[in-house]
Amino acid sequence: MPRDVRLIKEFIKSQGNKFFTVEFEKKDGTLRKINGHIRAVPGHDGINPTAHIDKYLTVVLAEKDKNGNEQWRNVNIATIKSLAIAGKVFKF
Repeated sequence: MPRDVRLIKEFIKSQGNKFFTVEFEKKDGTLRKINGHIRAVPGHDGINPTAHIDKYLTVVLAEKDKNGNEQWRNVNIATIKSLAIAGKVFKF
């Protein structure tokens, strides 16, 4: 059953900048779990090329890289398997 990615994205955004854990399926079929929060993040060239696409959510990771720079990942909302936020866990 297709899910409405806009509703999921809006729910996550409605939680403000609270940290959360999301588990999703990567393109190669493996599962990945990341911890982070959302906020505006420019891409490498100053513009995040997927921020305007409804099916993607830009997650700022809780951990910085070895040089102290922030890391971020774009998650395809349609591949999310679970979301832990605000003391609740949602399974998809």
